Amino acid sequence: AVFTFIASIFAFSSKLDMLMIRFWHYLQNGTDLLPRMFRHDHWEWGVAVWAFFFWIHGFWLADRAVAQADAKGIVHPWKKYRLQDQYEQEKFRRMQLRKLEQQGEEDMDLEAKAPVVKQHKWHLGFWIFELPLYCIPLYIWDVLIPRRAAKIAAWGAPTALGVCKDVTCGLLLYDFGFFVCHYLMHKVPFLYKYVHAK
Repeated sequence: AVFTFIASIFAFSSKLDMLMIRFWHYLQNGTDLLPRMFRHDHWEWGVAVWAFFFWIHGFWLADRAVAQADAKGIVHPWKKYRLQDQYEQEKFRRMQLRKLEQQGEEDMDLEAKAPVVKQHKWHLGFWIFELPLYCIPLYIWDVLIPRRAAKIAAWGAPTALGVCKDVTCGLLLYDFGFFVCHYLMHKVPFLYKYVHAK
């Protein structure tokens, strides 16, 4: 699928570039809501916050569905995708193998199942602490130094290959930055206790 996607971008790059030019002109000059929002300084971090909002609440709904099924004694189909459940299942399997080696098959309960994983409560303090901590400085920066609309007016339309390159580099840089921050949160006791583990 990835190869087909990349090959199709190369094969249809000239047609995609023409569509990008038309869409870019619409974003630069349109009076509809989308182009006006796109030209606004809050656009990038606003999109990021809303995307995160929907993404994280999708996980929250999935966790709730799995927990409700666990309470009824049903194995929810999404349970196999939860890392916590996979970890507990593997831990239980290894414990059973050790018991089998030590005690033998006759002393084991072969019908035993892994215990149900008790889910941690979701940290709803995000809306009180992290969201304002992220949004307020960006909002102040945007109000004090408006810049996006003027820059966009001077930019030419991106190409399809340029968008793919920028998205790929952006994702790699983001993942690297996320790895470094997450690693530090586990290695620095203060960060772990007061930022990461709450």
